[in-house]
Amino acid sequence: MKLKVLLIVIFLFVVGAKDVFAIPATCGGVNAGTTTGTTVAQAQTEAQKAAEDARIAKEKTDQAAADLAALQAQAGPTIDAQTAVLIRQAAFAFEVSQQNLNTIVSDLEVKTQTANTLEVNWNIELARQAEQERNALAAAAAQAAAQAAAQAAAVPQYSEPYYEQSSYSPPSCSGCDCGGCHSDPAPAPAYEAPQESGRSSGNEPAPAWQPPQETANEPEPLWNCGCCGDWCCEYGCGGGCFVSGTSVTAPDGTSKEVQDIKADDLVLSYDYLGKNIPSKVSALVTKPSVNVYKITFENKKELLLTSNHPVYTLEGWKSIDPILGAKDAPKEKVGQLTESDKILDITGQGVKILSIQYLPATFVVYSPAGVDPFENFFANGFLVHNKALYD
Repeated sequence: MKLKVLLIVIFLFVVGAKDVFAIPATCGGVNAGTTTGTTVAQAQTEAQKAAEDARIAKEKTDQAAADLAALQAQAGPTIDAQTAVLIRQAAFAFEVSQQNLNTIVSDLEVKTQTANTLEVNWNIELARQAEQERNALAAAAAQAAAQAAAQAAAVPQYSEPYYEQSSYSPPSCSGCDCGGCHSDPAPAPAYEAPQESGRSSGNEPAPAWQPPQETANEPEPLWNCGCCGDWCCEYGCGGGCFVSGTSVTAPDGTSKEVQDIKADDLVLSYDYLGKNIPSKVSALVTKPSVNVYKITFENKKELLLTSNHPVYTLEGWKSIDPILGAKDAPKEKVGQLTESDKILDITGQGVKILSIQYLPATFVVYSPAGVDPFENFFANGFLVHNKALYD
């Protein structure tokens, strides 16, 4: 009876050890960073081998117990000497098998615990690495968002017309504050009564007013510039081709925003022979309210300008509206600017245009005029023509 109880205890112990192998161990305060997937796999392999050794040892112990029980059953009430020897041998074999089983089960417990602990460590390490990757991605996303916000803040907003929504006052002309140039037709000449010829009764009705006849020597007025008519005609009726904030490069490498350029300022020009040289500005012209286009380049830079302003491509001068562009650069042949063109930059390289976008808003625009001697300058790092001074 004692032998059967002992066998049951051994069986339950081995089965319980197998169950321990399947239960994840908890691990507190371990250094998860020293664990790798390879060490986890090795520990699991060793634990599985120990479980198999325990199974084989249990089978041997069960067989030894069965042999001992069979001899004891055959012995009966009286045991002869030979049977007693066999029983002692069987009991010894069972004891050895039981000790071996206990040793293997202990080894199984240790290796199972090690495998479970390493698996927990590895899961902790994987979670730590995943958290680091999430933090790195979040930091990169935050940096990209900050850069995008900074770039957006640096670009003028186009939702509403600048001129109408700002406190900008058009410059006065010759001190008379005429309000700047605009495209209203010139006022019609005042009516002049016909001079008397011969005698009149004094009762004849005045003749109906007739508009004056145009003559070949009297050009049609295009601009009503008020008291500053001569000034506007000389400088192209205000002209100006770049929005406020456009950077103009100086010969020393510094830059000044276009609206801050003054007469006699020096700007960097191109001599068409591969060299950048200093040139002097004669005047800054301004137009208070016009539509502009945004040119976006492959290097992410932008240029906001009017459709008539010529820019220098690898194929020569071109503008969005070449007919009007030819008036701004009367000495040059001006072609049609397209999104396939490359604009010469300050380093002498051609930078490809990605897009040309019309902006549905009006802006105050500016341009250096009479840039001597080569009549060009660099705006936002790209070679552009100056505003022509008309005689």
